[in-house]
Amino acid sequence: MRSVPLALTWEMLSKGFWTLIGFSFAANGLPVLLLSAMRVDGVIDANEPVWIIMHLTMSQISMIVFGIGVLSAQGNPSRLFAMPISNSAIATWHQVLAMALVGLHSAVSSAALNALFDLNWPVWGPAMFMAVAVAGFQATCWFTEKTGWIIWGLVLYGAVFGLWFKSRYGGTFSPATQHWSVVTAGDVATMLAFFLVSHFIALNGIARNRRGDALPSLGIIAWIERLLDPAPDFGLPFRTPSESHFWLEWRKKGVVMPVGVVMCMTIGLSGWLMACREPQDLFDGFLSGGWTLSVLGLVGGLAMGCFGAISANFGISYDMGSFFATRPMTSSDFARSILKTAAKSVLITWLIWAVATIAIYLLSLAMSSVPLRWPPKLGWWYFPVTLLGSWLVVATGTSIGLTGRAELFVKLFCGFAVLLVGLPIVSRSTLPPRVVTQLTHGLAATVGLAFVLGTAWAFAVARRRSLIGNPTILMAASIWFGVVAFVFAEVLRHHDQELHRIMFLTGLLTLAVAPLAVAWNRNR
Repeated sequence: MRSVPLALTWEMLSKGFWTLIGFSFAANGLPVLLLSAMRVDGVIDANEPVWIIMHLTMSQISMIVFGIGVLSAQGNPSRLFAMPISNSAIATWHQVLAMALVGLHSAVSSAALNALFDLNWPVWGPAMFMAVAVAGFQATCWFTEKTGWIIWGLVLYGAVFGLWFKSRYGGTFSPATQHWSVVTAGDVATMLAFFLVSHFIALNGIARNRRGDALPSLGIIAWIERLLDPAPDFGLPFRTPSESHFWLEWRKKGVVMPVGVVMCMTIGLSGWLMACREPQDLFDGFLSGGWTLSVLGLVGGLAMGCFGAISANFGISYDMGSFFATRPMTSSDFARSILKTAAKSVLITWLIWAVATIAIYLLSLAMSSVPLRWPPKLGWWYFPVTLLGSWLVVATGTSIGLTGRAELFVKLFCGFAVLLVGLPIVSRSTLPPRVVTQLTHGLAATVGLAFVLGTAWAFAVARRRSLIGNPTILMAASIWFGVVAFVFAEVLRHHDQELHRIMFLTGLLTLAVAPLAVAWNRNR
């Protein structure tokens, strides 16, 4: 290559092409599904406040999802530290490439949604902001990489960028009331200032990481690690290789989800203090956070399923290298220690959320004469279901990552996303409503049956290769039958006896274990 920009662009597009495609589908899948369903019901009105809030929320979610894909495709800048490339070139072209892709994706996505659903949502203002925001995220991660300051850096970054973006849609601390239809000179100047500050911080972060310097530490992270470590750094040796590997997995990945849920609750509490301060709104927000544990589980699954180091720039490797593959451990022990780490992380994350939610409810009862309203549609089952949903997402993502075939699953995901989004759109314009309903129900039942048969086949092959024993199969089958019985009892109690829905739920409940994943990755 004749220049650094061309080399970095070629590297990102050649190695991360399917990653970018997959994350693009993931970023646009939810808006397309929601808008398609609402257009059928005839409830789309782009000028209503609820639709302004929906645009504000969806645009940020889309930026986060696709931005993660871009940073993952780029890789960590540390791979260039030994090359004859200046710090300025590394920081500048990583930021410029990420900004170009994220900004272009935002503009194209918004324009496509406007054309498909007649929304008239703003295009250029959010696209420019998304481009600047990803540069700010990179700068924050690089400057605080490998330190405990990254948590507070991301909180400060989210507060500054998020509040300014919210102010373009109305008051900073009030509900959104208008679209960001006109990009003023002041907006452009502010975003330019954001970029310049971000670029300055990024340069200092790259230089610090390249020198190997560290930011001053307060010792908080070290204290937490000593508190949560299952074994001391100095003392008795580990009794088995499995214990050693579990200790390593927990130190590398175990705190990802607990730290994530604490950050989410901190941001939510800060927004509540600045915006409304109504106890009912705080309780509703924390209670609904149970469903977002599954979204957080996507991040946890990506982290748990990788064998390489996880960097602050989402540089993740799912291939098991010779360092791990030659360890004196069986593939079953590998899988068991990783799933044990995932289970411990999910349980701690769920307990943090559940205890905080119940504490808010009890504290409000003790301090207020007006009791908080519990949603009438939620029963005692809500708490165990949120735990089950979070574990289902984490275990499935972990199993997919442990196979080491990330590109294969990205292609499968893209194909499934195209089928899921394109089939309803095409069928509604070409087929009668009754046929569309039958087709949708049949697809859901088929997917559920495929999940069940695929998991049963994986268990059978794993047993034939002696990767698991009969006690493991009996325990997994017993847990699965118990969970399915519980879910079916709740479904039937609410008079929902549609066969396709029951089959789809049954299929989802079988995705928690894939015993061949590590062996497939290890024996290439």
